[in-house]
Amino acid sequence: MIADPCADCRGTGRVRKNLKKTVKIPAGIDNGQSLCLRGMGSAGHRGGQNGDLYVTITVRPHRQFTRKGVDLYLDMPISFTMAALGGSLTVPTLKESVKYQIPAGTQTGSTFRLREQGVQRLNANGKGDLLVTVAIEVPKHLSDEQRRILEQFAETLGEAGEGRTGKKSGFNRASGSKK
Repeated sequence: MIADPCADCRGTGRVRKNLKKTVKIPAGIDNGQSLCLRGMGSAGHRGGQNGDLYVTITVRPHRQFTRKGVDLYLDMPISFTMAALGGSLTVPTLKESVKYQIPAGTQTGSTFRLREQGVQRLNANGKGDLLVTVAIEVPKHLSDEQRRILEQFAETLGEAGEGRTGKKSGFNRASGSKK
């Protein structure tokens, strides 16, 4: 027993205190992974070595991208004309925007892979990929001229104005199920 314990530690030899520390987060770290800060934990007993502090990482969701491992996913709208004719699409990445050539005849749900545009691999060289899934946006409002041009286009496809292509899709319209 200590005859005259100090007021700060009350004879334990340890003082509890809060400390603010700037920590470098490595590129590529993912949700749930931990960083070990050696010697930054609790003080050791009877003058022993300090313990380690483990910090569990929570990655905030990005406003545009979804992350799965080192790959990023992006849903991107394109116009009907770009889907039909093809064209150059400006795609945002983590660093800067890049141009991607959309092929003619692209369908809704098509996914394109932009290599090395994902997240940095943790403790390794290289990056994941950015997978861009396109969705064709159909205009809600058409001018009279745009409507006329689309109606002419529909006639060249043999559409009778009911909004049908005449092709068998394998979908039973009456029951709403696949054949």
